[in-house]
Amino acid sequence: VLIGPVLPLEDRSLQPVSLARWENGKMDAPGILVHAQAVRSLGSGLIREVPIGLSVTLALLATLVWFSSTTPVRAILPAALWSAGVLGVSLWLVAHGTFLPLGLVLWGFWSAALGRLLFEAIARLRQRRQLRSALAGYVGPQIVDEVLSGRLAIDLGGRRALICVVFTDIRGFTPRSEAMSPEGVVDLLNRYFEEVIDCVHRHDGTVAQLMG
Repeated sequence: VLIGPVLPLEDRSLQPVSLARWENGKMDAPGILVHAQAVRSLGSGLIREVPIGLSVTLALLATLVWFSSTTPVRAILPAALWSAGVLGVSLWLVAHGTFLPLGLVLWGFWSAALGRLLFEAIARLRQRRQLRSALAGYVGPQIVDEVLSGRLAIDLGGRRALICVVFTDIRGFTPRSEAMSPEGVVDLLNRYFEEVIDCVHRHDGTVAQLMG
């Protein structure tokens, strides 16, 4: 409903054509007629907004992206294409007289996508910590880092490599241990292992085996 005056000297503006037929071709039309002509020029009428239930449904469907597992780098392009597609559909609907609120749909999509990426990042960090803790007692820090970074490939067929092998022993350990208490032997071995293993790790080596 448009309400306004059509008096000769009130609320008028110049127009390229005469809008008031009863005024014999006057080019300054009443403002209410200018608004009426603007509404009429829309053709199908005013733009209609889609029901709120449809917007909520689309937003809930967009949150299903939570169940897609991928890396952040691989997710950037699909997410950008999806957002651009939603924007294109919205513009097409506006051109046909329907308005689709994008805020709720995009919020549902990006909140689910970013939440999934954060969840997977935390899970990978926790898994790396557990794997590091499990491997730390068996292999050196260098091997742990290569396993966690994926540089250490599993090759069941074996491979050739140039390596340096060091064998160490404690001179006269048997007669020495016979003259010591069990607690003294354990303390000697612990101090020996601490020094030797630390030296190997400082030179990017790994301890393959402890015997005796």
